[in-house]
This record gives sequence, structure tokens and C-alpha cells, in this order.
Amino acid sequence: MNSSAALRRPSPRQIFLAVLLIFPLGCNNQAPAPPEKAPPGPVTAEKAQEEALTQTIELLGTTQPLPNNAAPISANVSAQVLSILKDGEGHPIKEGQHVRQGDIMVQLDDKIIQKQKAGAQVALELAQNDVERLKTLRKDPSTAKYAPQYEVDKAELLVKQAKSNLDGIEEQLKFYTLRAPIAGRLGRIRVQPGQAISPGTVVGDVINLEEEIDALCFVPPHLARRLQLHQHAFIGAAENEGPEGEVVFISQLAEADTGQYAVKVRFPNRARFPWQREWRANAVVRVQVTTQFRPKTWVIPLTALTEDQSPPTVVVVRDLKTVKNEEGKEEKVGKA
Repeated sequence: MNSSAALRRPSPRQIFLAVLLIFPLGCNNQAPAPPEKAPPGPVTAEKAQEEALTQTIELLGTTQPLPNNAAPISANVSAQVLSILKDGEGHPIKEGQHVRQGDIMVQLDDKIIQKQKAGAQVALELAQNDVERLKTLRKDPSTAKYAPQYEVDKAELLVKQAKSNLDGIEEQLKFYTLRAPIAGRLGRIRVQPGQAISPGTVVGDVINLEEEIDALCFVPPHLARRLQLHQHAFIGAAENEGPEGEVVFISQLAEADTGQYAVKVRFPNRARFPWQREWRANAVVRVQVTTQFRPKTWVIPLTALTEDQSPPTVVVVRDLKTVKNEEGKEEKVGKA
């Protein structure tokens, strides 16, 4: 009975407990796997160079003519438009055409003032005849008593008054002929023949952009402090894109509504290259102003800047040399 009991098979529960006791011991006997080495990342070395370094700020502005190079053509009297775009000799003038100072742009109806001028001329002639009559009487002793000196003086004063009235009417007649106030290109004419206009009505304008043009910019105080007169500037994102100019005006008074300062940058308006054109007024431009210039400074390319860190950093490598690695490939190494 005892031998048969010794040969009895173990129960399933006993087998499960034996496995639980053996499994942890087997796991503790295994050595941990060594950590994997990260392969070295490729690094490109950029050589530093000694170059001229310029510091610029970008301003957003609007092109406009110089103060004395734009003028409106406006009416000073109430009248009807008689003709437009005809010079004094009746030759036609076109919008956008170059005109001279004094060229006739618009002629207003002046029939009423012309009648007043004719009446003033008659009054002047009557006064002059009266003076001649009195002087003739005074030459003859027998009739001198009929022309006392005070009558002659009075007649001469009437001549001066009549002449003054005629001169005033002739000055008024000039208001009926609207001329170009400056030389330049004629803009858009805003009236039509037969239209009645009142004093102050702008009928057109003349603008001169042939030599120079200004870029009017408004800058905040922190940028205005970095600006000075005669600083170098250019239009565009690159220096060879637009003309070169300089800062000619920095306002001492901030704008009341924005708190910014008006700055004018003046440029020559002549194309330097065949693909460039002259600038027109009221165009939005980006102006680059050079605020600092260093003739010799060590600089590195932008590609050498590690931008994935905050703040961006630069690793300086010295004693750079070429060696062969374990695989037999050449690579550059140095001291960082």
C-alpha cells in the first residue's frame, strides 16, 4: 500500500504551485539587455567670415510727391464751365500729358465780367477826357477861370479810381481761366463743359514725380528713437530691388490719434535698370532703413543657427580637421 502511494501522480493544483515557484527564479537569472547607443547625428560646419554688417529696420509707408511738386487746380469764382483741355491757342490737352506752368486747363464763362470790364473802360476814358478838357481850359488865360486847379486835381483822382476799378476787374477775369499752377503731369479732370461750379471746386491736379519721390511712414516711438536724418534707405526686401534714398524728415510731434511719428524717406524716381519703373504716388511700399553699419564683423550664415532651441544657439568648433572613422569614411571633427 505504501509503495503504491509513493508512485501516485501529483494533482493539478500541486503542478501549478510548482510552476509559480520555478518561474520567478528563472527570470531573475537572466542578465538585463545593454542600452542601445544612439547613432551620432550629422552636423554641418559653416565657416565664419569677416564681412560688413548692416542693421536695418523695416517701415511701411506710402509714396507721395514732394511738398512743392503737387498742386490742385481749383475754382475761385462761381461760373459755368465753358471748355476744358484747351490751351490758350486752342490746342487740345490730354489727361496724363506733361504741361507747363501757366497752361490753360479749364475756361469758365466770363461774359458777365467782360461786360463789367467794358463799362470800367468807358468810365476810365470819360475821366481821362475830363482831365484833358480841364487842362486845355487852363492853358488859355481867358478860360483859365473856368478850370480851377482843384477841379483838375479832382478829375485826376477820378482817373486813378477808374483805372483801379478796371485793374480789379481784369484781375477777376484771371479767375475765369484755370491754369496749371506748376509744371508736371496733368491728372484726372473732374468737371464737364456746361457744369456749374462754385468757389473751391477742384477741377483737376498737376503732379511732378519725375525727379524725386517721398515715402511717408508712421513709426512707433521705439523705432523713431533709432532713426536719424540722412540715414541710408532703400525700397523693397533687397537693396537691389528699389532706389536708394535717405531719411529727410522726422517729426518732433507724435500723431494725436495713433501716438506714432511721421517720417519721410526721399528717393530718386529714376529707374536704374530696364525692368524697373518709376514709382507712382499713393503706392504702399516697404522701406528698409539702415540704422547701424559695421565695415568688418565676424558673421556666420543663417544655416548655422540652431533654431530648434529657445533661445537659438550657435556651437563654435575649433581645430576642425578631417579624420577617418571606424568604417573608413572621412569625417570632420573638432573641439566644440
